[in-house]
Amino acid sequence: MSAFGNVHILCNNAGVGPFATVADLRLEDWRWLIDVNLWGVIHGVHSFLPLLTEHGEGGHIVNTSSMAALCIVPHLAAYSVTKFGVAALTETLRIESELYGYGVGTSLLCPGPVRTNIGRSSRNRPNNLTDGALGDFELEDTNHFDGPVPWLSGEDVGEMVVQAIKTNAPYVITHPEFADPVIARHAAIEAAMQSPRPGGLSR
Repeated sequence: MSAFGNVHILCNNAGVGPFATVADLRLEDWRWLIDVNLWGVIHGVHSFLPLLTEHGEGGHIVNTSSMAALCIVPHLAAYSVTKFGVAALTETLRIESELYGYGVGTSLLCPGPVRTNIGRSSRNRPNNLTDGALGDFELEDTNHFDGPVPWLSGEDVGEMVVQAIKTNAPYVITHPEFADPVIARHAAIEAAMQSPRPGGLSR
């Protein structure tokens, strides 16, 4: 701040995402992913939200979640749990900013396949958390996508994020091609909302 003045934009974009089934995950695995993916965003918001609100010049927070927060992918439970949390934090902050007049916009970035180093996350795993089930992967080798996967570069996503900041867009969806599982999940939730209560109880 002494070098550049007031802060106006925060991008919480650190994350790790190796694979493991729920049955194989150890508590150390959960702690590592939650510490980085969820606590990292919490710390960022906790540290910077006061700075963005106090100067009165407005600002914007972009929190990186994932398509895994919108639709479930096998072997990504720990990762998805953290990204669901980031989504909840971002959506709540957006409502509260409007409710209390913070003057801070928010965008939830939900990337699909982007060419980054997340497939080699284990290189950053703390030495005291090495005995776990999580393993690195190359997304190109997974079979969770039907048909060709439209890969994007970091620059492609960066352009989307800049536009979202300018327009205060609530969501940045990099891959609308993956809409079907998201729509199916929400349709199942909507159907459950409409199901009758047992014993003839009225809604």
